[in-house]
Amino acid sequence: MQVDNIVLYVFIITFGLFLGSFGYSLFLRIPADISLLKSSYCPNCKQRLKFYSLIPIFSYLFLRGKCHSCSVSIGKEYLLWELGGAMLAVVVFLKSTSLLEFFLWYMIWFLLFVNSLIDLKHYWLSSYLMLAGLVFGISQLLIFRRFELVDSVIGMLGGAGAFYFIRFIHNSLRQKEALGEGDVTLFGIIGLSLTWQSLVIISYLSAGSAIVAILLLGLINKRALNQPLPFAIFIIGASFLVWFFPGLNNLFFDLYASNS
Repeated sequence: MQVDNIVLYVFIITFGLFLGSFGYSLFLRIPADISLLKSSYCPNCKQRLKFYSLIPIFSYLFLRGKCHSCSVSIGKEYLLWELGGAMLAVVVFLKSTSLLEFFLWYMIWFLLFVNSLIDLKHYWLSSYLMLAGLVFGISQLLIFRRFELVDSVIGMLGGAGAFYFIRFIHNSLRQKEALGEGDVTLFGIIGLSLTWQSLVIISYLSAGSAIVAILLLGLINKRALNQPLPFAIFIIGASFLVWFFPGLNNLFFDLYASNS
């Protein structure tokens, strides 16, 4: 590997580490309605963190996983989020042809994954993160995929419209939520980013993985069958898989054509 490539990967990984740390702040602060402009602080002693406490991974290792003021242990969640941000950065970079394309795609997936994890814990999706993801999605479309503009608009309207219809019918018949409004908006953003052709296989993969998760949870605890299941993580996971492996979409339609 050439020196230039090594420097580039160091930059990409460092970028991902810092964004992963920021993502955990979003995960904690948005549901608690805490301003993102407020300085980082220890949740135990409320002391403002020193600059060296904000350096991903190294601060955790240097401080031995403890707050510099009160010595209370820092949860490993911080470390996991930072590593997750770095891993996402490397994966997205491998699919990108330029740093600008990398940045736009990374921000789309970063915001979607953060929002899905908020949904996983709190059963709702942040409209602020949705709006930010939509802005990056539109920017990416206009700069790199203008030739897919029509397909993307159809994907956004079709994705959101189809899920809204399912939600409306289910709620009317059973008087029970099937999909939240956030899931409808989420599918619209996915349709915009990946075009309408990808929505069919994403629907199958997300629904299939959700059913498997429900069955597994039911085997562990039967009460889990009556609990609401956050659907966003399955939609985004399936979407990311289809985006990274575009051949899955072609394979799906080939199989469908051969069996019809």
